[in-house]
Amino acid sequence: FLERNHPHFCQITSHLFIENSAPCPKKVYVRNTTHGLLLVQKGKKAIEFDKKLSLHANQALFFPQGNHFANQNSTTYQALAIYFDDSFALDFLKRHSIALNPSTFNPQPLSFDTPRLQTLVDTISSLHYERPKAHKQLLKNYINLLFLELYTLYPSHFTNFFGDILSISEDRAFHILQANLDIIESVEDMCHLLRLSSHALRKLFFNRYGKSPKEWLDEQRMKKAALLLRTSEQSVAQIATECGFATSSWFIERFKKYYQMTPLQYRKENRYF
Repeated sequence: FLERNHPHFCQITSHLFIENSAPCPKKVYVRNTTHGLLLVQKGKKAIEFDKKLSLHANQALFFPQGNHFANQNSTTYQALAIYFDDSFALDFLKRHSIALNPSTFNPQPLSFDTPRLQTLVDTISSLHYERPKAHKQLLKNYINLLFLELYTLYPSHFTNFFGDILSISEDRAFHILQANLDIIESVEDMCHLLRLSSHALRKLFFNRYGKSPKEWLDEQRMKKAALLLRTSEQSVAQIATECGFATSSWFIERFKKYYQMTPLQYRKENRYF
């Protein structure tokens, strides 16, 4: 968005961004490079992670950095999206002395149909539409109030999400690999990305996951292939190429070993639509 100077996208600070989303009935595949909060104002959105979610007007969704997912909007869709990085999240927690919940974060829709929340969302959206560059400090202040209000209403969900952010922040190497999975073709590529020797990389993976870098890379490719089989119209050959396999036959063989069925059998049994 920043590189293309997208008209509906604005950088508020070096750690905080905002976008007004418009209708896009066609299914789009996304890899988000920041954490985010989506607030649906009109219409609805279908999102497909490992599970399928449906968001309607006056519903919000927190999502962490590095997710691959598919989404599709209704023709009446209108939403506000707030994107932020680790630094913004950590600063927010520190300034408001918020203690984190160590439980696992599970993305789910949250309602923002209270008058206070609706007023905050409407105000932020209006300021962004009018003159975002002139209202950056106001936007930052209102977003801060919005987050505090969500924390008040959904303390457990909020602290689970931010706890998840901290765990990612403390494990930055694995986030870098997740974010660049589509360009990683070998363990050597992983070493180059992380600026680590092969010995240091193996030690990192065995300490963190109890498996080798090659085993981890194969597992991530399989998960991405499974997502594409569930949610896209791409052929097996196209998915094999996108997931870094040299040939379709090699992809099918590895997929069958991992999931105990062929890619086509998996697609038939697990399609969302």
